Amino acid sequence: MLVLVGKTGAIPQFGINHRVKLAREYAGMQQHDLADKTGLSRTSIANMETGRTKPRKKTITIIASATGVDREWLATGNAPVYITEMGNPDVGSKD
Repeated sequence: MLVLVGKTGAIPQFGINHRVKLAREYAGMQQHDLADKTGLSRTSIANMETGRTKPRKKTITIIASATGVDREWLATGNAPVYITEMGNPDVGSKD
C-alpha cells in the first residue's frame, strides 16, 4: 500500500482490492450479501478483495451501486470533493 504524506499527515492510498472490501464493509455486508445483491459469486468477490482478480468497469459500477460508495472512488481511489458550509441555516435557501 502506498502512503502519501500531506500537510496534515499520512494519506493511505488503497488498491482496488482494498477499496472493494472497504465498500462492502461500509455497507455492512458480508461477501455473500454483496454477492446476492450484485449477482456476482462470493468467490468472485473474494478474489477481487484478495487481489487475485481485478474487477471490470461494469463490475465496479455494480459494486458501487450496491454499496452506496462513489463509483469514481471505487475505480480510482480519487473522490470528488463537495464543499458545504456547515452551521449556516441559509445555505441552500432560495432567498
